[in-house]
Amino acid sequence: MDLIHFQDNAYGRPYTVSARDLVRAFELNKRFVPLRHPDGTKFSDDGQSLAEGRATCLDLSYVPPSARKEAEAIVHDVWPEMCVAVLQPGDVLIGIRREQRGYFQMYDGTVTGEAARRVADRMNKALQVSPRQREAMLIGSMMGWDCPAVRPSCDLHANARPYGEEETTP
Repeated sequence: MDLIHFQDNAYGRPYTVSARDLVRAFELNKRFVPLRHPDGTKFSDDGQSLAEGRATCLDLSYVPPSARKEAEAIVHDVWPEMCVAVLQPGDVLIGIRREQRGYFQMYDGTVTGEAARRVADRMNKALQVSPRQREAMLIGSMMGWDCPAVRPSCDLHANARPYGEEETTP
Protein backbone atom coordinates (compact mmCIF):
# COMPACT_ATOMS: atom_id res chain seq x y z
CA MET A 1 0.00 0.00 0.00
CA ASP A 2 1.30 3.45 -0.91
CA LEU A 3 1.10 5.73 2.11
CA ILE A 4 1.66 9.47 2.32
CA HIS A 5 3.04 10.94 5.56
CA PHE A 6 2.61 14.69 5.98
CA GLN A 7 1.85 17.47 8.43
CA ASP A 8 -1.38 19.42 8.07
CA ASN A 9 -1.09 22.96 6.79
CA ALA A 10 -2.89 24.51 9.77
CA TYR A 11 -1.46 23.00 12.97
CA GLY A 12 1.52 20.92 11.83
CA ARG A 13 0.09 17.64 13.14
CA PRO A 14 1.42 14.45 11.48
CA TYR A 15 -1.00 12.35 9.43
CA THR A 16 -0.84 9.19 7.33
CA VAL A 17 -3.23 8.51 4.45
CA SER A 18 -3.36 6.16 1.50
CA ALA A 19 -2.23 7.86 -1.72
CA ARG A 20 -5.12 6.23 -3.59
CA ASP A 21 -7.66 7.34 -0.94
CA LEU A 22 -6.38 10.91 -1.13
CA VAL A 23 -6.44 11.13 -4.93
CA ARG A 24 -9.87 9.51 -5.07
CA ALA A 25 -11.25 11.95 -2.47
CA PHE A 26 -10.04 14.93 -4.52
CA GLU A 27 -11.30 13.44 -7.80
CA LEU A 28 -14.76 12.71 -6.37
CA ASN A 29 -14.97 16.12 -4.68
CA LYS A 30 -15.29 14.53 -1.27
CA ARG A 31 -14.71 16.54 1.87
CA PHE A 32 -12.84 13.95 3.97
CA VAL A 33 -10.16 11.30 3.52
CA PRO A 34 -9.80 8.30 5.88
CA LEU A 35 -6.71 8.29 8.09
CA ARG A 36 -4.45 5.30 8.59
CA HIS A 37 -2.01 4.08 11.19
CA PRO A 38 1.66 4.35 10.13
CA ASP A 39 1.56 0.62 9.30
CA GLY A 40 -1.27 1.22 6.80
CA THR A 41 -4.21 -0.18 8.76
CA LYS A 42 -7.34 1.95 8.92
CA PHE A 43 -8.44 3.60 12.13
CA SER A 44 -11.46 1.78 13.49
CA ASP A 45 -14.86 3.43 13.21
CA ASP A 46 -16.10 1.69 16.36
CA GLY A 47 -15.54 4.75 18.51
CA GLN A 48 -12.26 3.48 19.98
CA SER A 49 -10.16 5.96 18.02
CA LEU A 50 -12.55 8.78 18.89
CA ALA A 51 -12.44 7.76 22.57
CA GLU A 52 -8.63 8.01 22.40
CA GLY A 53 -8.99 11.51 20.99
CA ARG A 54 -8.04 10.53 17.43
CA ALA A 55 -10.08 11.37 14.39
CA THR A 56 -10.72 8.63 11.85
CA CYS A 57 -10.72 10.99 8.86
CA LEU A 58 -9.20 14.33 7.86
CA ASP A 59 -10.86 17.33 6.22
CA LEU A 60 -9.23 17.84 2.80
CA SER A 61 -8.83 21.56 3.47
CA TYR A 62 -6.02 20.62 5.90
CA VAL A 63 -4.07 18.63 3.30
CA PRO A 64 -1.09 20.63 1.98
CA PRO A 65 -0.68 20.89 -1.80
CA SER A 66 2.64 19.02 -1.59
CA ALA A 67 0.90 15.94 -0.13
CA ARG A 68 -1.72 16.03 -2.88
CA LYS A 69 0.97 16.31 -5.54
CA GLU A 70 2.94 13.43 -4.02
CA ALA A 71 -0.19 11.25 -3.92
CA GLU A 72 -0.97 12.03 -7.58
CA ALA A 73 2.63 11.23 -8.56
CA ILE A 74 2.42 7.86 -6.82
CA VAL A 75 -0.99 6.95 -8.22
CA HIS A 76 -0.28 8.18 -11.75
CA ASP A 77 3.47 7.28 -11.78
CA VAL A 78 4.73 10.65 -12.98
CA TRP A 79 8.23 12.10 -12.81
CA PRO A 80 9.06 15.76 -12.43
CA GLU A 81 11.16 17.54 -15.05
CA MET A 82 14.22 17.45 -12.77
CA CYS A 83 15.31 16.42 -9.29
CA VAL A 84 18.37 16.71 -7.09
CA ALA A 85 19.97 13.72 -5.35
CA VAL A 86 23.05 12.86 -3.32
CA LEU A 87 25.34 10.30 -4.94
CA GLN A 88 27.22 7.76 -2.84
CA PRO A 89 30.10 7.43 -2.07
CA GLY A 90 31.26 10.91 -1.23
CA ASP A 91 27.82 12.49 -0.83
CA VAL A 92 28.16 14.47 -4.06
CA LEU A 93 25.22 16.65 -5.09
CA ILE A 94 23.86 15.70 -8.52
CA GLY A 95 21.02 16.76 -10.80
CA ILE A 96 18.86 14.34 -12.78
CA ARG A 97 16.68 15.18 -15.76
CA ARG A 98 13.57 13.19 -16.62
CA GLU A 99 14.23 10.31 -19.05
CA GLN A 100 17.91 11.17 -19.58
CA ARG A 101 20.68 8.66 -18.88
CA GLY A 102 23.25 9.71 -16.33
CA TYR A 103 23.36 12.80 -14.16
CA PHE A 104 25.22 16.07 -13.89
CA GLN A 105 27.32 17.21 -10.97
CA MET A 106 26.18 20.38 -9.26
CA TYR A 107 28.41 23.07 -7.76
CA ASP A 108 31.52 21.48 -9.34
CA GLY A 109 31.55 18.93 -6.52
CA THR A 110 32.20 21.56 -3.86
CA VAL A 111 29.00 20.87 -1.89
CA THR A 112 29.27 17.46 -0.24
CA GLY A 113 28.26 15.63 2.91
CA GLU A 114 25.55 17.04 5.17
CA ALA A 115 25.47 20.31 3.21
CA ALA A 116 24.67 18.36 0.03
CA ARG A 117 21.76 16.61 1.76
CA ARG A 118 20.35 19.93 3.02
CA VAL A 119 20.68 21.55 -0.41
CA ALA A 120 19.07 18.53 -2.11
CA ASP A 121 16.10 18.64 0.29
CA ARG A 122 15.61 22.39 -0.21
CA MET A 123 15.87 22.20 -3.98
CA ASN A 124 13.54 19.20 -4.24
CA LYS A 125 11.01 20.96 -2.02
CA ALA A 126 11.18 24.01 -4.32
CA LEU A 127 10.81 21.75 -7.37
CA GLN A 128 7.95 19.88 -5.62
CA VAL A 129 9.74 16.54 -5.93
CA SER A 130 8.76 13.83 -3.45
CA PRO A 131 11.38 11.47 -1.99
CA ARG A 132 9.77 8.59 -3.91
CA GLN A 133 10.13 10.48 -7.20
CA ARG A 134 13.76 11.32 -6.35
CA GLU A 135 14.63 7.68 -5.68
CA ALA A 136 12.81 6.48 -8.80
CA MET A 137 14.59 9.04 -10.97
CA LEU A 138 17.98 8.14 -9.48
CA ILE A 139 17.42 4.52 -10.49
CA GLY A 140 16.13 5.56 -13.92
CA SER A 141 19.17 7.73 -14.63
CA MET A 142 21.52 4.85 -13.89
CA MET A 143 19.62 1.69 -14.86
CA GLY A 144 17.45 2.97 -17.70
CA TRP A 145 13.96 4.43 -17.74
CA ASP A 146 12.23 1.21 -18.77
CA CYS A 147 12.89 -0.89 -15.65
CA PRO A 148 9.99 -1.37 -13.18
CA ALA A 149 11.83 0.33 -10.29
CA VAL A 150 11.61 3.75 -11.95
CA ARG A 151 7.93 4.06 -11.11
CA PRO A 152 7.40 6.22 -7.98
CA SER A 153 4.70 3.74 -6.89
CA CYS A 154 7.21 0.86 -6.77
CA ASP A 155 7.34 -0.74 -3.30
CA LEU A 156 11.11 -0.31 -3.36
CA HIS A 157 10.57 3.40 -2.63
CA ALA A 158 7.95 2.96 0.12
CA ASN A 159 10.34 4.11 2.87
CA ALA A 160 11.88 7.01 0.95
CA ARG A 161 12.24 10.13 3.08
CA PRO A 162 13.87 13.53 2.64
CA TYR A 163 17.60 13.24 3.34
CA GLY A 164 17.23 15.25 6.55
CA GLU A 165 14.74 12.71 7.93
CA GLU A 166 16.74 9.58 7.10
CA GLU A 167 18.39 7.66 9.89
CA THR A 168 22.14 7.69 9.68
CA THR A 169 24.14 4.65 10.70
CA PRO A 170 27.17 5.31 12.90
